[in-house]
Amino acid sequence: MPDIRLVPITRFGEPGEAIALPPAAAEVLSATAGMYRSSGFDPPWIGYLAVCDGNTVGTCAFKGSPRDGRIEIAYFTLPGYEGRGIATAMAARLVSLARAERQGIVVTAQTLPVRNASNKILENLGFYLAGPATDAEAGEVWEWRLAKGGRMSFLDKLKGDGAPLPPRPTFRSAALAWVGGFLAIASVALLTDHLAVALVLGSFGASCVLVFGFPDVPFAQPRNVVAGHFLSSLVGLAFFSAFGPHWWSMAPAVGTAIAAMMLTRTAHPPAGSNPVIVYLAQPDWNFLLFPTLAGALVIVAVALVYNNATRDAAYPRYW
Repeated sequence: MPDIRLVPITRFGEPGEAIALPPAAAEVLSATAGMYRSSGFDPPWIGYLAVCDGNTVGTCAFKGSPRDGRIEIAYFTLPGYEGRGIATAMAARLVSLARAERQGIVVTAQTLPVRNASNKILENLGFYLAGPATDAEAGEVWEWRLAKGGRMSFLDKLKGDGAPLPPRPTFRSAALAWVGGFLAIASVALLTDHLAVALVLGSFGASCVLVFGFPDVPFAQPRNVVAGHFLSSLVGLAFFSAFGPHWWSMAPAVGTAIAAMMLTRTAHPPAGSNPVIVYLAQPDWNFLLFPTLAGALVIVAVALVYNNATRDAAYPRYW
């Protein structure tokens, strides 16, 4: 890790001491001054220029003052100095500054929601991926956190992050989900009676929770509902046929179904129970079509009509 020195950026957007400034630094200083105007100037929770061997090589900052025991950091390597460990050094220095100023503070950072070099930098410093978040400027991001003492212990993880509960849905949303679930299950049940073929599967009730309660999430999209159920039942039937009704074959059947859905981008949590249902009911291969495929198609058909008739947003989000 290179030996860098952090030079504070004053409240006026100027270096705290005379240093050589490359052209790219001017924009950084202006942006930092703008950050001060919006979030305040509260040393040491400010912006810094990183200097190495007499050259200004990067910029880093605390994004505002600590709130609720947390502080967010950001860092940027100037052009021409990438790939030299500058970003890692800046992040490490900010972490040290934060902990020296306030013991027990939780340091956070945000990255784009894809695997990239920034992820590796944070992981090497002991950060862990806390989950997705929304940034006012960047939109959807990944939030990373550094535990109070470095890497989180198992017991610390069990305590949770202390995040607030998700917002309570409106009464209208809950009522619409109730009606949607009723219509979908009523449809497969009535068709079962009328056509004298099995269309009802125990996991379909859980599918209705997603399709009508949370229709915008990836798990609730038609490809996930139909392909997820089909793949999981297929895996369950294959393991049951090959190895018989044993616990040691049921367990890998469930695991294989989960992996297959993930790899094909068709993950649908309710379908994870299909191999278990196969082992309990011990059906023949017709189970793959009735009730699995036919019933899933009925639920999706009801969802396509109902969700688009009762909501402003389009369903599905993708096919």
